[in-house]
Amino acid sequence: MAQLPNTDRIRLILYCPPDGSDPLCLDIPRSMPASFCLCPRKYLRYLGWCVLGIEGHVAKVSPGGAVDDIGDEGALEDQGVYQYCYSSAESHPLRHAVDLCTITRSPTPEITDSSSSLVSLSQEQFREILERRDECCIFSRHPTFICAAAHIIPCILGDKSLIRSRDAYDEDVTDLHSVDDVRNGFLTAKFMQHYFEKQFLVILKTPNPVLGIDDVPHKEGRPLPDGLEYPAGERFTPQFLKDGRNRVCMEAEYWFGEDAAFKIGTNLPKPSALLLHYSYGAAVLKRWGVHLQVLSGHDRHVPSPDDDIVSIAPVGISLALSSHIQKWASEVAYALSH
Repeated sequence: MAQLPNTDRIRLILYCPPDGSDPLCLDIPRSMPASFCLCPRKYLRYLGWCVLGIEGHVAKVSPGGAVDDIGDEGALEDQGVYQYCYSSAESHPLRHAVDLCTITRSPTPEITDSSSSLVSLSQEQFREILERRDECCIFSRHPTFICAAAHIIPCILGDKSLIRSRDAYDEDVTDLHSVDDVRNGFLTAKFMQHYFEKQFLVILKTPNPVLGIDDVPHKEGRPLPDGLEYPAGERFTPQFLKDGRNRVCMEAEYWFGEDAAFKIGTNLPKPSALLLHYSYGAAVLKRWGVHLQVLSGHDRHVPSPDDDIVSIAPVGISLALSSHIQKWASEVAYALSH
């Protein structure tokens, strides 16, 4: 039988290595799924999808070791052990999984050694683009002079970190090549940018292949300022991955939890769903992940010019290639422990 998580936690097994070593898991605070989604079991399915990048279903690991599909309806058990299951035809389940460098926000040697600039635009230019679309903090509605331009995929990771091996579904990302693209950012109050960069704050984009817009609780908000509107048929909902005083204060003082609103009348595209889901997966691995070393030991898919791809995953590198890369691996291990 699988080892039970701590009290008030739920375990979601994402990947079991074929050699029988420790599985990649999420140990999730029990209160989180129900606070983020009206269908907690469905939320677990979303977590599996955004971390691994492949579709599947959630099963319950029983005392006898048998696994059954639990469906999307119903509550989750305290200390319950669940597993994200996908097609047995998926020969490389981690091929599209979130990359370690996105979890730690540390560039790989491949990116660090690149002769190309990591940032193609100045921060001021990137901010100017976002202000034309967002006008103020998209969540708290704070004015621009106390806002920051936040990158979804950190600019320090460079353009190569944009995701090329994941299915973008109906989103056109064929021209998404720069970390300074407007689709890789949003304008937010500086205190919220801090939590986003620390991966406590995430943005849940709906609808997506798992969750609909009505699966996520609606927070009764204030009237929108003139010139702003909620996007039609889609939601960008901020969520805080840690209970406690900080979350209570943000909800009470800053109306945290209201969906994003954008400036009326611009033709600029909204933040990329592909990048937001990838970022969400990286954040939950950072905050709830167990045995993340599984990701570093797996051979990742390196797209070739002949690959028929519409979207991207950071290229993984064998940790035994050189002493330079071994040094990077040590930095990753340090970052994961802090």
